Amino acid sequence: AENNAKEDYAAIKFNGLAEGANLTVIGGSITATNEKGEPSIAVEKAVASANYTISESTAVVGKYSKPVAMIDYGKYQYTFETIEEAIAEAKAGDVIKLIADIETSESIIIDKAITIDGNGKTLTYTGTDRAISVENTANGADLTIKNLTVVAPKAERGINYNTTGSLTLENVTVTAANYAVNLPSSAVGAQVKITNSTLTGLTTLNIWGAEAEIELNNTAIVSAENNAKEDYAAIKFNGLAEGANLTV
Repeated sequence: AENNAKEDYAAIKFNGLAEGANLTVIGGSITATNEKGEPSIAVEKAVASANYTISESTAVVGKYSKPVAMIDYGKYQYTFETIEEAIAEAKAGDVIKLIADIETSESIIIDKAITIDGNGKTLTYTGTDRAISVENTANGADLTIKNLTVVAPKAERGINYNTTGSLTLENVTVTAANYAVNLPSSAVGAQVKITNSTLTGLTTLNIWGAEAEIELNNTAIVSAENNAKEDYAAIKFNGLAEGANLTV
């Protein structure tokens, strides 16, 4: 009778734990409308291994939804058809879990303290700027990204941490055209910890932030090309990175 994406309703819904579930509908009808009587979500599939078959004889009013991200609050789950919608909805401390691979030409902007659990999925960024950009905020943004592959073959920056606070990468693979991870001059005192990850670029780990503290644990830093004239390096401390420290 009502379907509000924020409240995460659907006439039929496969939730995130419904692995391997199967549904067959023969005949009858499925009707999903919002409070205005407009078509809404008839079937929502929030888990890749679930399957459904709906016969041609079944009358369906509404749309089919295949979310890419989920926020799990225990008793209920919100699912989202774009990661941008999930980030907009998330509160500080929330975990956004990817439930499908994502391809986008738009930079993913993050301006709050959250966790992105890639859940083994891949984010493919086809643009030329920044695949993921953590924007400058008054109090910084503590961000954790884990279990994610970022493929950004044309991007100037894979992950751009443009603020103070902490950045934690766990089991993350980032491949970018230039900087896999970039700490601009605004990342003053940023606390960066990268564990069990692989970063590939030209200047792969690029550090501008003064007094930034960077720790690499069991992580591969790969510079795909290193030309002294063109000023590339696997790890580079630029001219404003006074007092920055790196531990490998």
